[in-house]
Amino acid sequence: MKTQLLSIFAATIVSLVAACGGEMEPVDHYVVLGKADNGTPPAVQLVYADSWNHQKYGQSSKFKNFVIRVQNLAYHKEVSIHHRTASGEWVDTAATYSRSVAGDGEIWLARMMGEGFGGQFVVKYATEGVTYWDNNNGRNYHLGEADGPMLGVGVNVRVNSGYYRSYGGSVLSFRGTIDVRNRGYHKNVNVHYSTDGWQTEKVVKAGYMGAWRVYGYSGVENPNAHGVEGWTFETEESADKLEYYVSYEVDGQTHRDTNHGENYTLYK
Repeated sequence: MKTQLLSIFAATIVSLVAACGGEMEPVDHYVVLGKADNGTPPAVQLVYADSWNHQKYGQSSKFKNFVIRVQNLAYHKEVSIHHRTASGEWVDTAATYSRSVAGDGEIWLARMMGEGFGGQFVVKYATEGVTYWDNNNGRNYHLGEADGPMLGVGVNVRVNSGYYRSYGGSVLSFRGTIDVRNRGYHKNVNVHYSTDGWQTEKVVKAGYMGAWRVYGYSGVENPNAHGVEGWTFETEESADKLEYYVSYEVDGQTHRDTNHGENYTLYK
């Protein structure tokens, strides 16, 4: 009953926006993001998206990436980014399977290059005759040409990169970057890691990256248009195997990215 009522509510929002001259794309099934009443994850959820405009030597390269989590409801499935084109049409760009994660989930990835993206999108998941959507709680997602990172609804922190920095064949340090939704001025972002299978745990504090966030030869404001901040960390470490996750403390709450319950792992 709760899902049915939310479906009616979402459909009403879409109808009202259309009546006011908006450009929303209607969907036929509304999916509640976050944990359902029975503790199960949503059928489909945007985890992350980004857009960059690389420019070098007078050449420009535009691309967008999408990370999607779905529940494995059946073997045969189609996952896609349903998006508006530059000419105003709505089309599907297929995502591809990446890996399985804890809780009977799957990660799917999509990538777009060039000029054809029109800015609005929703996530579409079709299986066994039913289509599920993540439409940003009825508002659609909006992604510009060079926005940098975007976090999906309910995602407040995400590891963007984690790697060993080396020189001359020798590992010098463990470093990386973290995406944080700006939910308040005072915050703590920490990397928790272990080199002995979590018999012991070490913590390194991440720091704010500064006014600009650079990716390759392109840059965006920090925080960007989606309220996402870039944080960075580095510590001297060179273990053969390192496991880690991140925590984000803000406004009396702690958010974590544990790689969907599996932690992140680096090997020397």
